Amino acid sequence: MKFSVLLFVSALCCFQTTSAQKAFTVRYIYTLSPELKDSAAFDLLKPAYSGLMTTPDQYFFKKKITQFVKHGNVATTTCRYTINDTCSGYIFDGLGHYCFIMPGDSLTIYIKNKTNTSHEQHHFYTYHLQYAGKHAAVYAIFDSLEKRGGDMRLPNISLLQAGNNIDTLYKMVNQLFLERMHFLKEYYLLHPIPATIQQLAMAEVYASYYFTLYENDSVSSYLTKKFNKNNNPYVHTFKQANFNNPKYYFNTNLTQLAASGYWIYQTAVATQQDALSTNKGLIYLYGLIKKQAKPISIRHHLLTEMLVWSAKNKLSSYDSLVQDYQQYCSNQQYKTYLTGTIHEIQEKEKNEVVYTETDALNSPVVKTDGQTIAFNSIFPRKKYVLADCWASWCVPCLREIPAGKALAQKYEHKIDMVYISFDRDTTVWIKKSHALQFKKENNFYLPQQFKSAFALHFGINSIPHYLLFSPDGQLIEANLPRLSNTKAIESILIKL
Repeated sequence: MKFSVLLFVSALCCFQTTSAQKAFTVRYIYTLSPELKDSAAFDLLKPAYSGLMTTPDQYFFKKKITQFVKHGNVATTTCRYTINDTCSGYIFDGLGHYCFIMPGDSLTIYIKNKTNTSHEQHHFYTYHLQYAGKHAAVYAIFDSLEKRGGDMRLPNISLLQAGNNIDTLYKMVNQLFLERMHFLKEYYLLHPIPATIQQLAMAEVYASYYFTLYENDSVSSYLTKKFNKNNNPYVHTFKQANFNNPKYYFNTNLTQLAASGYWIYQTAVATQQDALSTNKGLIYLYGLIKKQAKPISIRHHLLTEMLVWSAKNKLSSYDSLVQDYQQYCSNQQYKTYLTGTIHEIQEKEKNEVVYTETDALNSPVVKTDGQTIAFNSIFPRKKYVLADCWASWCVPCLREIPAGKALAQKYEHKIDMVYISFDRDTTVWIKKSHALQFKKENNFYLPQQFKSAFALHFGINSIPHYLLFSPDGQLIEANLPRLSNTKAIESILIKL
């Protein structure tokens, strides 16, 4: 779904603090290496989507390095972080080592061997960590849960895995949810986990459950057809969703993601329109949240979130909704953030260079050997080219890759899959693409990413994004459906 990537790249958050700031102290112990040199003082990311992140500093808890010592090739770095509330967060190893953070606590982290990404489930960190301290079991919860279905930030069960049967998908996702909840209950019996952590962990599992159910593009049409059948377990589960607890909404990683998906799907089911890119959809979504979302702190956040995400779509209804929002919303920081976002978009449009298709196809891309070439130099080919625009930090992109590989295998006589990375640096791109076993001749890095002529001309403002080219490099389709939407994508491919 489009909204999940928008969540990643334009995270919108709240500034609530329900307790006084306290220090959280972490000692990192590690073996010095070319990658871990001088100081492995990992940053701590705040809960995903939990603050108005207008500057990079607002993504992280405030940090102070209080000590750095080394004995031979073993180093210890001690950091003190300023924390407000007990919450989920990320130890910034790679793209984030999912963990809980407890203000006032002390923790020792041993940085162990690097992960083997080619043999393990998709995850977002570089090193295995071993925790020590009074609450070591608290910090190990998500690492332990990952063994039950993979990282919860990644929907590890797809419609493709369910044989393109949504009823089967529901059974598989529901079974995983039950297994994770059972695991937590057993974990709590073995370890003295504080009640607050127990509740937050269960909230994360609950949100991950819904997140996985929503992250399949065929779900909205299925729900529409079945919506009045209350005996349908998928429909019943959808109607029973509850993301109204501010403690979970603002202090966990996945609750806001699941809540946003819930309201967007409610709109899709009711209107048969995209919630963020159509007038009918956005008007309905705005009204639905304003009327039904509770409490008001969550309602204001959701309204701001939806207006920020739809700001670039130039809908005729947008200005009147913003005007209503400015009168209705009482959170001045949210209002300022939205106004700033709109102004920034307008200024960019004033100064934006208009690129032609020739400019886009001449965009430089980097090969895995470091050589820079023009994108159109990959043509001609013997097959059509399906270009997958992705990045290692993009959760939906990673989820779609198995579907893309299955599609490429099924239509190997017709198409070549070409991967275009929107990563922020080449090191991460090469590492992840190697783990995903992409062929060198079909694997490229796009400098400037969303600001490149390629992205700007073809309207790529979120990923994953898929394009289809003829064997001689002529554009056929600039915005294909998700590759996991098998029926839609195959209806295009069989006509080639």
